[in-house]
Amino acid sequence: MNDQIKLSDQIELARWEMAFELLSMERVKPFLNDMGLSISNPDSIQSVARRFLEQIERTSNDMQKERTILQETLADIALVTDNQTAQNLYQWVMRTFSPGNQRGMFRWAWLLKWAAGVGGREDSPTLPALDREKIDAIVQIVREKFRDETDLERRLDEAELLPKSGWDAEVYKKYEAGYSPLHSVSGTIEDYRTQQMLEDIKTLLTIEEMEILLKWAKDQAPHLNITPESIKLPS
Repeated sequence: MNDQIKLSDQIELARWEMAFELLSMERVKPFLNDMGLSISNPDSIQSVARRFLEQIERTSNDMQKERTILQETLADIALVTDNQTAQNLYQWVMRTFSPGNQRGMFRWAWLLKWAAGVGGREDSPTLPALDREKIDAIVQIVREKFRDETDLERRLDEAELLPKSGWDAEVYKKYEAGYSPLHSVSGTIEDYRTQQMLEDIKTLLTIEEMEILLKWAKDQAPHLNITPESIKLPS
C-alpha cells in the first residue's frame, strides 16, 4: 500500500510539474486558448507556476514536502484568480496531462485526418462502413477542427525563434537537443482538438455506428504503424 501511495504521489506531482513548466513560460502564453485553457489573468498563473517549480527544485525529492507545496500552490491559484478558474485549471491539468497519454488522442488524429484528406498523405484509406452522409459529416468535422493547422505551425515556428527570457532559457536547458517545450504545446493542442472532434462525432453517430468507426480505426491502424490494440473509443 505504501508503495502504491508513493507511486500515486509521484505520478500526480509529475503531472503538475509538466503543466506548471509550460504555464511558467512566456512563449507559451499565446497558445493557452489553443490548448483548451481559457484564463483571464495568465500572468498570475505564471507567477504561481514559477514559484511552485522553484520550491520543488529545493526539496531534494522529499515527497512529503512536494505534496505540501502542491496543495499550497493549488490554494494560491484560487486566491490569485477565483474558485471557478482554479477548478477549470485543475480539470484541464487532469485531462491534458494524463500519464502515458492513455487517451491515445494522437492516434485518432492521425487516422481521422488521413480519412479526411488532411495532413499531406497522398494515399487514401478505406472509409468506414457508414452512411455516405455520415461520412461527409465526419470529414467536415475533421477539416473544421484542423482548418488552421498550417497557420498554427507557423505561429509555433515563429514563437520558437523569439528571444528567450531568462526563465524560458532555463526551462529549455532541461530538454534534450532537438526537442522543445513547444513540441509539448503542439501535442497538447492536437490532443485538445481531437477530443473536441471525437465529442462532435459521438453526437453524430449511434452507439452501433461508433463501434463501426472503432473497427475501421483498428483495421486501418497498421497502415500508419499504429498498434490496433491501442485504439480505443473515448470515454
